[in-house]
Amino acid sequence: MNAPPSRSERIAAARDGFIKRAGADGEQVQLLLEEARNGDNQAAQRIRELAHRLAGTAGSFGFMEVTSAAAATVTVVETGTNEQELAMAVDRLCAEIMLMGRDPS
Repeated sequence: MNAPPSRSERIAAARDGFIKRAGADGEQVQLLLEEARNGDNQAAQRIRELAHRLAGTAGSFGFMEVTSAAAATVTVVETGTNEQELAMAVDRLCAEIMLMGRDPS
């Protein structure tokens, strides 16, 4: 009979799951940016929703750079800044997502 996973194993599994979901969210944000560029007025709000969720969850797992980039993306959407600023915020967010879980060495 196998022992149930330890607390640290459960946390590691949740962290790994978050990293995978965040990667998919990053791809979705990039697609939404293209939709916003093509005139979809709701795309920016969907970017905001994804970024807001990422900002909170990333911090729970210690990914403070993702939290910062996601919060900045939320701010860009909420202040109604221009498309170029939104693109820069999304690019930064996606770059930080890609760095999650990588060995810094």
